[in-house]
Amino acid sequence: MPLEKDFLLSIPDLLRNPHIQVDYVSQIIYYSLCLQSIMLNPSLYNDIGGLVRYIYQKCQTLTEYWVDHIQNTPTDLYAAILMASEAIILQVSMALEGCNSELAWKMLGHALTIAKALGYFYVDGYPDEANGQPSLLQGPMTDETEVDKNRKRFEFWHLLRTDCLFRLCFGKPTLIPPGSWKVNFPDPTIDGIDKESSRFVQIHFLASMRLTIVVMKYLDWVDSGPDPNQVSHDATVDSFLAEVESIMRDWDTDELLRLAKTQVDAWFCSDMIFSSFKILIILHQSKKCEQQKHHLPPKTVEFSRKSIQMFQSLLGSALHAYSGISLILLHQFIPFFILCLDIIGNHEREEVDTDLALVTWIGDHVEAIVEERVELRPVMIIVKAMLTACHQVRMNHLAASMTGIE
Repeated sequence: MPLEKDFLLSIPDLLRNPHIQVDYVSQIIYYSLCLQSIMLNPSLYNDIGGLVRYIYQKCQTLTEYWVDHIQNTPTDLYAAILMASEAIILQVSMALEGCNSELAWKMLGHALTIAKALGYFYVDGYPDEANGQPSLLQGPMTDETEVDKNRKRFEFWHLLRTDCLFRLCFGKPTLIPPGSWKVNFPDPTIDGIDKESSRFVQIHFLASMRLTIVVMKYLDWVDSGPDPNQVSHDATVDSFLAEVESIMRDWDTDELLRLAKTQVDAWFCSDMIFSSFKILIILHQSKKCEQQKHHLPPKTVEFSRKSIQMFQSLLGSALHAYSGISLILLHQFIPFFILCLDIIGNHEREEVDTDLALVTWIGDHVEAIVEERVELRPVMIIVKAMLTACHQVRMNHLAASMTGIE
């Protein structure tokens, strides 16, 4: 944290003082942390949707002023990360809570520019190439302690994960191309002291970064162009699937979620599980042998069902009663559309009523959020259109079945 705790706690009083102007970057950090507090302690606040909308709009306004004054400082880097990176502090949320993926991606770009200028790309040596910008190259700083280097490594790998997230979820080109960085994996304890209180943070980092490496390899493979040979194409996809399944087995994510004692730990575990489900769905969908069939791959439908069921279970607890739209967009939109498409195209299977109940629940959840957030109505329009089609197909099938019996 680049700002002192006492200064952060004094910001509310400073903002009320007409004779004091708090700089934009400090305000962005303050309001972003306020949003994080609301998400983690929803029972303490009334009108959650109104508060989230106010904070998002406030940060968006501050960001418009701030981008003209960005400097290559750790404080500016932290603010850019807060505005861009869910991987570090829930903050694709800040931009995605307004369904503004373009703003989130723009802030990631600012964060990476600052990180490169501060040497985050070159902690462990010079990269293979400088992308035509040798003046920005700052090699390893000899006066840095190992703790300083570990902190940089930790933050860089989160930035790398966020870059993969935008590539996977929004089809963006990579902002961290191969050969532009040289950063080893950090000691997840940062300072070498293994604290019980940070155990889930360490587990989340190790598991999510292993998953990031698989996602990055998959995306680089896709970017290299299609493999015309179905056998070798599907064999490559199977190798990625095996790696993801190995990660889930090694860390036993379901058991970790059961052992989680705090809301933060539970969300760390669920993030690992949801992210794993998402890439498993995408990988199964990308197999050429499955694309030749009339129905969606059974594994794709199974993982989609499990993802929404787990999300429903998490929100069923009072501790997890509030979820903004960003978690739906990041983790549940792909499962939602998969189940909807399967209901429409494969409506005779046994689980169709279970899946219809799940997608209807997603629709009700989104509608409850949109009631407090009018700017999110386009999301509701899409969700309602899919649900209408699902229910219509189901009713037509039931009517046809009754007619056949008679």
